[in-house]
Amino acid sequence: HLLDRQPEWSDLPVLILVTGGRETLESERRARQRAELHLKNVTLLERPIRMATLISSVEMAVRSRMRQYEIRTNREQRALAQEAVRRSEKLAVAGRLAASIAHEINNPLESVTNLLYLILRSESLGEVKAFARTAEQELSRVSEITTQTLRFHRQQTNATTVAPGEVMESVLSLVQPRLAGAHIRIRREFRTVEKITVYAGEIRQVLANLVQNALDAMSHGGELRLRVRTDV
Repeated sequence: HLLDRQPEWSDLPVLILVTGGRETLESERRARQRAELHLKNVTLLERPIRMATLISSVEMAVRSRMRQYEIRTNREQRALAQEAVRRSEKLAVAGRLAASIAHEINNPLESVTNLLYLILRSESLGEVKAFARTAEQELSRVSEITTQTLRFHRQQTNATTVAPGEVMESVLSLVQPRLAGAHIRIRREFRTVEKITVYAGEIRQVLANLVQNALDAMSHGGELRLRVRTDV
């Protein structure tokens, strides 16, 4: 039934011309048939009907339909506005994280540069190996940061199964420089080890936004308590 497949905003007005006169068994049967259809927004017009009454009824039905189109347009515009706000928030989070990521990558790269300088000038094989191992550790840290960043911003079309604690840790790894610079300690309370099926990228965005807002609200130093639960 076409009317049953209408979108939520739609309530198509229907005008039905019925035969006037006294009630009969046939008219009662037709009335029961109309009731069984569960038609909404239906107007019965009894014949014979004056032309002015018919025109007025049609105009009223058209006005009702136009108001429904206005509701549809308003909903579409509201949805577009909400999507724009969501994208703006994601860009704001990405912007704040970019500064932290750049700072955290720059530190190990500076260390690697200094270690290479020492390696080139060292005449001790033992020292060269020690410097090389330290440089390797610093580059591993850069690789880890890059991996977390790509995972954070990767667009996902399908939900994946992840551990909530791992998602939170990936967010914390990106804001670690800001935490250290502000002398803020993290207290973790992970109350579940069960994995959940979610859009991990979207969840990381939400968690990052919450953490960033918490850090903005905190004064210099202190403790940030993080709770991860999946039973609520």
